[in-house]
Amino acid sequence: MLKPEITPPWYAARPINGGALTKAQPKRGDWDYESKINGWRAWVYVPTGSMFNRLNQPLSITGQFTCALRVLHDRFASFPSAHGWNRCDWADVEGLERRHNLGKGSLILLDIPNPMEPAMPYTARSDFLQSFFAPLNDPGSQPCGLHEVRCLQRFRNPLPLWQSLQAENQRLGCEFYEGVVAKRADSHYPMQLHSPDAEYPFWMKHRWRF
Repeated sequence: MLKPEITPPWYAARPINGGALTKAQPKRGDWDYESKINGWRAWVYVPTGSMFNRLNQPLSITGQFTCALRVLHDRFASFPSAHGWNRCDWADVEGLERRHNLGKGSLILLDIPNPMEPAMPYTARSDFLQSFFAPLNDPGSQPCGLHEVRCLQRFRNPLPLWQSLQAENQRLGCEFYEGVVAKRADSHYPMQLHSPDAEYPFWMKHRWRF
């Protein structure tokens, strides 16, 4: 009997373009900031290690992430049943491959939608991820080794982060970081089916090249 085809249940959340951080208008509400990584945006179906691009099409470079996908699978298996996390099989990630020479075959875990608690705020999801995955290293050290799985740290003050990441790119000799992503602290993960290009107004990307 053939195994039914697996497809992502939603499109990956897409932040709106906020331009350069230094020229952005003040934001209303409580916002945190993450590094924007230069990689390949992907959905992972963790039970099988299947990867899909932001159009929900199978990703042709999945084989480059075999070791990291195994780590992700084993770590997901250890998730507690509280809040229904044992029912979550999908991960929103950035894959490090081809665009620079750092962290080849590694996955940066951006978020985990929780269909059992769709209103769970960003800060709670971020705390949960950091309890199971090591955050990406602070600027000033090697950002990521080979075939690792990391999550992102969040920062409250964006300008020092913005400046330090630009300095890091110069030190590393490549554009590992593209800028920062702002997320409202109370934002849920939008489980939308409308379009891969639909933008989520409670997330905003600020890149130095736009």
